[in-house]
Amino acid sequence: MTPDVPPSQLATDILAAASQLATLGQDDALDEFWPALSGALNVAFPHTSCTVLAYHRPSQTLLRLYSSRPDVHAAGGRKRVRDGTVWKRTVLDAGDILVGSTRDDIRALFPEYENLWAHGLESILNIPVRRDGVTIGSVNLMNREHAFDDADKALAMLFAQLAVAPLEKMSRDMDQVPMGEVQYV
Repeated sequence: MTPDVPPSQLATDILAAASQLATLGQDDALDEFWPALSGALNVAFPHTSCTVLAYHRPSQTLLRLYSSRPDVHAAGGRKRVRDGTVWKRTVLDAGDILVGSTRDDIRALFPEYENLWAHGLESILNIPVRRDGVTIGSVNLMNREHAFDDADKALAMLFAQLAVAPLEKMSRDMDQVPMGEVQYV
């Protein structure tokens, strides 16, 4: 959480951000929704990178719908998910939040860790987006080491629920997106 903001002001800011997101999520303002989600999450979970991934279970692939840092993660990239990884078991299969606190955690989770480190992305908060008990995507926040150690996981899951409808709208035709050169997670 943001350390210099009084708790009552932080709660007010979070509720205002969530209200704005709920309104945008009901509209077809998807181009506005993702930056607003990143901004709202930044109130509660300061971050330097936010990505949103849609999960296509039949093909075991992820499609990056949004990136606040296109210089690091371009939107539109599609990756195949490897079975047996901690990330897949935790976020996609179990629907649990995964916190990676250190550079070593990032190295263990992501093959592109050196590129992430080069951009100061040394910790991660992976938040599953779930509908009817099934993970349909994830919201991923990155920052310096230990940035998410004290993250309020219940609040993170609440924000993820606000992303269900927009994520579903944007990923309807996911199986039509060409695979190109497939990367693995």
